[in-house]
Amino acid sequence: MSAPPAAFDTFISIVMPVCDAAQHIEANIREVDRTVRGLFRHYEIVLVDDSSRDDTVRIVQELQKKVENIQLYCLNRRSGLDVAMVAALDNSIGDFVITLNSERDPISLIPQLWERAQQGAEVVCGVRADRFQRGVRSGVNRLFYRAFEATTGLRVPPGISDLRLYSRRVVTFITQNNDRHLLLKVLPFFASHSVATVEYTPVRRGGGFGDRTRSTDILTGITILLASSIRPLRLLTLMAMVASSLSLLFAVYVLAIALLKQHVVEGWVSLALPMAVMFFFICTILGILSEYIYMLSQQSGNRPVYSIVKESTSSALEIQRKLNVVEGSGDFSNR
Repeated sequence: MSAPPAAFDTFISIVMPVCDAAQHIEANIREVDRTVRGLFRHYEIVLVDDSSRDDTVRIVQELQKKVENIQLYCLNRRSGLDVAMVAALDNSIGDFVITLNSERDPISLIPQLWERAQQGAEVVCGVRADRFQRGVRSGVNRLFYRAFEATTGLRVPPGISDLRLYSRRVVTFITQNNDRHLLLKVLPFFASHSVATVEYTPVRRGGGFGDRTRSTDILTGITILLASSIRPLRLLTLMAMVASSLSLLFAVYVLAIALLKQHVVEGWVSLALPMAVMFFFICTILGILSEYIYMLSQQSGNRPVYSIVKESTSSALEIQRKLNVVEGSGDFSNR
């Protein structure tokens, strides 16, 4: 099959982290090679081995002698799927990059991802159909995405997976972030609003990455929310200010009772007043510290202040005419 004209000069990178995948890695690589070879003239398959304990590396090295364009990178210690994915993105050079979880994602969906990209999407996400089933996990999943939208203003399609396509501009944005291994799931949405989705049912091949547990998902979600937005810090500052104000009002109330009421329970004023003053100072200090952390996070954050999605310019620039440098006229052009 010859490559379509639109993909003739496009360089595509297929990124696949692997871990203890000896049972299926050869079949996966050969299927990826067949699929991509039919779509693109220039491509690479980038594999990052997450310190496999089986024969995964040996099998891949044997395949490199038979299958073209395979790049293999081996991590020195087991670091997890997201870190392996980041390492693969850092070492990919394609105009477009497709990421796959070799244990879950159907390779046959690559043409659909590319089709959506041809329609103008810079980010194409696979959406797992099983994430919409009823249950606690599905409810927590939806709650996370609502909280993320509330704190960042960005909408992330619920149920997104590791099956994705990125343009080179989005990949560059991701690789510029030092915390990309923590925010890999949401960073592309900071880079582009041109997002498309492909719904699919995952497969089960087995391997070292496995399924994330519910507790891991919750901890990951909390990390993403805290690392991707500074609004939680502002919320903490507001809560500290409210608590401080209430403590101060309670202290005033205790003083008023002590001065205006004759029969007060013995020891109540001496107990309540110090507690109210103490909580006032604690909440005030907490609010000030929260604001300092807020300012430090703004100064130390390495994400760009803005990201230009598209550039265009007029065929003839007005500034050139005013400076008299348009070709064929003026002193400057004559020189």
